[in-house]
Amino acid sequence: MHKGGSRGAFTLIELIVVVVIIGVLAAMTVPNVVGQVGSARLRASANQLRVTADYGHSYAVTRNAPTRLAIDREQGGFGLAYQPDPLGEPERWEPVTADLHRRRTLQRGVSFSRFEVDAQASAAGAQSDGVTFMPTGEAEAAIIEITDGQAYWTLRIGASTGRRELIQGRAPERLDDRVDMDLR
Repeated sequence: MHKGGSRGAFTLIELIVVVVIIGVLAAMTVPNVVGQVGSARLRASANQLRVTADYGHSYAVTRNAPTRLAIDREQGGFGLAYQPDPLGEPERWEPVTADLHRRRTLQRGVSFSRFEVDAQASAAGAQSDGVTFMPTGEAEAAIIEITDGQAYWTLRIGASTGRRELIQGRAPERLDDRVDMDLR
């Protein structure tokens, strides 16, 4: 038998207090971890979309063929197609078959929330399912916005240079990449 202040075990109250503290800490950290996973998926999808648009612009210029970043809002997919004969068969589009730039799908939980194309700003003509990059470097001005329901990423494409800009958050307007030569 022990006498004095020395104890060999924890009381039930002490164990309950420790379990409650662990539960409170877990409740505070789990939403952050879940949010970070969703945020990583959204960021990865945004980067894939940007890389595909960059390659589409490059493909159009280097191969002298109009190239389209096709968007499938229903399925959450996107990919590249080009016109092998824009003068003879302007309606015919062939998929770009490079392995890294085959058709992609947004990550789970991510969707297209906004897709606007200004076909007036380019010579490509109006189509509502994607953005066309021209061999001259021009493109249809566009805003492509994706979301995971909590955060947004926006890809803006400028008309005169086809410049692509990826923005965390929502973009209120299209990218104006025109340069006024009179101001220089």
